[in-house]
Amino acid sequence: MDATAVQESKYVRDGIINAQYFQIIQHCWDQLDIAFVGIGGPLTKTTSRWRNLLTDADRAILQERGAVGDCCCTFYDRTGKILTGELLDRTIAIPFAKLKRVPQTVGVARALAKVPAIKALLDMQLLNTLIIDEETAQRLLTVAD
Repeated sequence: MDATAVQESKYVRDGIINAQYFQIIQHCWDQLDIAFVGIGGPLTKTTSRWRNLLTDADRAILQERGAVGDCCCTFYDRTGKILTGELLDRTIAIPFAKLKRVPQTVGVARALAKVPAIKALLDMQLLNTLIIDEETAQRLLTVAD
């Protein structure tokens, strides 16, 4: 797909996802046997290829709403609640409902700061497999229910 993950408006995003060529991508999403997904942690000042598309207003709203991380360009809070709203409406990403239907979803992450994001994804039962480093695994075990 030749488009950024975050568009400047819902109108532009809707135009892209309703385009005929994008229907092929959506069909592929429905046919996935396995998905490898990155797990993003809390918002920081460091650069990220797709997070650099966020505006200052987006960042402020995400912090205000308690975003702990993202997966597939979708932010969520500590309880696993997807942070819906204007940002998500401008974002092109596989919906979590489709991702949940993938037979094998593998999450990949490394960093202690990502533990709340990892735990929330596990609580959402979005992942079948998790690949993390030992230090992050040890910390995750201490916060597991």
